[in-house]
Amino acid sequence: MERIEIHTTTSGAEELAYVTATLYVDDGENLDQQVSELEGDLFRDRTLYVGSISTQPALRGQGFATRLLVHAIEVVGARTVQAHIVNGEADAVFAKARALTTDVEFDLP
Repeated sequence: MERIEIHTTTSGAEELAYVTATLYVDDGENLDQQVSELEGDLFRDRTLYVGSISTQPALRGQGFATRLLVHAIEVVGARTVQAHIVNGEADAVFAKARALTTDVEFDLP
């Protein structure tokens, strides 16, 4: 079973909300094992800037980060997704998320 938690906080900023999202799994032995984490910013124009997205090394390649990113996009109502630096693994996550979302622009390097 998977569980995703998303938290946003504005810290008094009108133009910006800070976003953290975490995906947990219950693997039968480790209840609520943290698998993937996303940190970013949500701007007033509904741009989600992904500062970091990661998955535990032993669990990479199973779609956890993609599911986390897609869920975060849907929950916060992002219209645009941005990131500053994208490596090979993150590029695959963004490509898969792009294929799974509609009406969302991906503005990546």
